[in-house]
Amino acid sequence: MTFGPNPVPPGPNPAPGFPPVAPANPPAKAALLAPTGPSSQRRLIISVVAGVAGLLLIIGSFLTWASVDETDSSGGITASVQISISGMGSGDVTLEGMDDSGFGTDSITAQMEQSIEDEAAKNGIWTLIFGILILAGGALIAVRRYPGIGAAVVGVVGLASTIAAIVFVADPAGAVGDGDTGDVDVGAGVGLWLVLVGALLGLLAGAAALAVTLRPAQYDDAAPAPLAAPGFGPQGFGQPQGFGGPQAPQGYGGPQAPQAPQGFGQPQAPGAPGPQGYTGQPPQGFGGPQGYTGQPPQGQPPQGQPPQA
Repeated sequence: MTFGPNPVPPGPNPAPGFPPVAPANPPAKAALLAPTGPSSQRRLIISVVAGVAGLLLIIGSFLTWASVDETDSSGGITASVQISISGMGSGDVTLEGMDDSGFGTDSITAQMEQSIEDEAAKNGIWTLIFGILILAGGALIAVRRYPGIGAAVVGVVGLASTIAAIVFVADPAGAVGDGDTGDVDVGAGVGLWLVLVGALLGLLAGAAALAVTLRPAQYDDAAPAPLAAPGFGPQGFGQPQGFGGPQAPQGYGGPQAPQAPQGFGQPQAPGAPGPQGYTGQPPQGFGGPQGYTGQPPQGQPPQGQPPQA
């Protein structure tokens, strides 16, 4: 057996002490089509943001998208009209100052509201669908069932709803009609602003969801732990290789029968060669000074012979 540093097993690190290797991101297709996903705080927050975005889009679709507030004076009569149109195309008309004009205010209001409902565009249906899709995608992320598909849905629909909301806010008259209003000033209603906020939140949630799905090693707090460098952990410490095993190093620790050095302690005839070519001289460093010739000091008998009288 040999003693020395343990050989480094093959792996991503050539030697102990190197920084841990970051886990690789899964393939995009596998990440998007995974049936389940890890549980993490970031994914939960993303699902909540997506849910809020979907609710804002749904609620904003039924509220006022365009509003008109005009006052006109003619023939000594001052009348004001307030018109609000929702994303679903319903109109609400309020006339003031015409009670004493002799005209039927209620009938005029009913006719205007009916005309608005017949001619108004119902673009709120699209934002309603966008809100439902974002809400469904957020639910998939929350329950961790096909979260990759949920992330893709939230991201794509969030982008589409953001583009649509910006166009609608820039032209409220076009959002509820053909945009030809003459000199009438049409303002964006509260419903459009809610749709815009919900769309932006949906876009943000979708981008974050795709980031933690496609790049979990960088953006997800539930990413797997990095691999430890070789030489540390169970293979390096706790189970030392080559120490404490069932076989002790040769010549150490194990019970061995005592063996006398060859040529020592055995009677030999003078001048006869020792076993295995031994010449009667012990190895250097054992039994006497270097250069020992096999002759004992004066006054002492040779080994193996009785003292002479």
